[in-house]
Amino acid sequence: MIKFDMQENLTLVNLDAYCDWGYAPDYVNDMWSMLKGEEPDDYVVATDETHCVREFVKTTFSYPGLDYEKYVKVDSNLQVC
Repeated sequence: MIKFDMQENLTLVNLDAYCDWGYAPDYVNDMWSMLKGEEPDDYVVATDETHCVREFVKTTFSYPGLDYEKYVKVDSNLQVC
């Protein structure tokens, strides 16, 4: 939407937060495998690789050729769920 002038900017809470950005189909496959188990158990599903939100945003904005620093604003007062 920013690329097509339909939105001026993107406001985020924290660009320096680190996340495990897994691939959704892999997680769904893992959940399905857990459901097929004979006994309930505790599982940790992760890629074991973290990346910061800034990295994700920078990469995403690079696809349409935009400099994320011109469009991304940080507001630590945003309500998050």
